[in-house]
Amino acid sequence: MRFDFLSARIQRIPPARMHEVVPAVSGSCFLVKRELLEEIGDLDERFFIYYEETDFCYRAQKAGFRILYDPRVKVHHSEGTTFGRDSAAMRYLYTRNRLLFLSKHCPFRLRFWSFSIRIFQDLLLLFFFFLRGKKEMSCAVLYGLEDFWKGRFGKGRLNIFFHG
Repeated sequence: MRFDFLSARIQRIPPARMHEVVPAVSGSCFLVKRELLEEIGDLDERFFIYYEETDFCYRAQKAGFRILYDPRVKVHHSEGTTFGRDSAAMRYLYTRNRLLFLSKHCPFRLRFWSFSIRIFQDLLLLFFFFLRGKKEMSCAVLYGLEDFWKGRFGKGRLNIFFHG
């Protein structure tokens, strides 16, 4: 996958037939060299979950390491089982963490554009959920935006949306 700074979204890259260098991989399973961890450190705990692996891959590339994808490796990952697919908890973390990722990695020349697009998209989602009577989802987007600006990371206000 790669992060497209013009649309302020992750784009999935079609799987390759042979191993190849890619911008980022899903964190459900990856192997890293000890030298990488010694140089760039662990996953950024501010993300807690979602975008932490994308951030890790971008930091690795910046440090001169390559991210390799090998299509022969098969891992079953049950997406959405932590909080439920498109749950309020997931929406809260995605909203906040995309902005955190942008703040760390967006090229300076695209920063105003990327933040504007991302916030516009998030406000549209907020109003869409509100109009459809999905108050919890609207609140998730709103709290995600607010917590990014207030620097409230890690689990943040996840307890409002998830009681597991």
